[in-house]
Amino acid sequence: MPVYDMKDEIVDKVLEEIKDVIKSGISTGLRDIDYILDGGLQKGNVYVLGGRTGMGKTALAMNIAHYALVQDKKVIYISLEMSAQQVLKRMIPLVARVKYSAGEYDAQDSEKLMKAVEWSKEKAFVIDDMIQSIDEIICTKYEYLGYNEADLIVIDSLQLLEVSDEGDSRKQAMDSIGRKLKQFARKSGIPVLLISQLDGEIARRPDHRPVLSDIEEQGVIGQYADVVLFLYRDEYYNPDSESKGIAEIIVSKNRSGRTGTWECVWLADYLKFCNLEKE
Repeated sequence: MPVYDMKDEIVDKVLEEIKDVIKSGISTGLRDIDYILDGGLQKGNVYVLGGRTGMGKTALAMNIAHYALVQDKKVIYISLEMSAQQVLKRMIPLVARVKYSAGEYDAQDSEKLMKAVEWSKEKAFVIDDMIQSIDEIICTKYEYLGYNEADLIVIDSLQLLEVSDEGDSRKQAMDSIGRKLKQFARKSGIPVLLISQLDGEIARRPDHRPVLSDIEEQGVIGQYADVVLFLYRDEYYNPDSESKGIAEIIVSKNRSGRTGTWECVWLADYLKFCNLEKE
């Protein structure tokens, strides 16, 4: 039926629904990605962020978590690889907008870092480095922030998650994790950002950009993820790349929108991803 033949109330209802989706999304801080995701990370969705070791997956997840805090969202960061202290050591310089350093900071940077610490204390930001299994995440979700439910949960990473009913293979475990995460996200209304490690097969291909088949053995991807994002930086493989300082975010699966590749700026010294300014 042509739009001009529809009753006004039908058109108005559809428009309101579209507006509600856009309002409900948590912005990632990256303009193009927000656009593709209909306004950001949506309630009840599972987002998988995949990439090779050292590509910057954790840094991107922290960027998204930080931007959620800027929007006064409640964030739970579940770290299965780094301690809570290590997560904070990477997060605070990002908040302070100073170069990440394992050594000493000068007086000016130290002042910025202290302000960032105080800012973080005022935010609903919880780091859990004790949880090991998907079942623990589901069972303890309401204990973190009392009645103030989380707005975003970040899990780093999929490969380190355990399940109580793994069965006979890791593939079955992946399927169980995916199914339980999707049920959890849908029932709670909380978007889940799940980091996934990719293996070395990519390095042996002429084109090193990840594709869905690189993680197809993980049931969470094919059956349960609403959106699959891959992170790729050409300079990771080619130090003299013309795209140095540029990261590609590849949207390989998107249940409710488009797929494709979008570029952003990678500031390695700051562990920060920024919008690519368009001419």
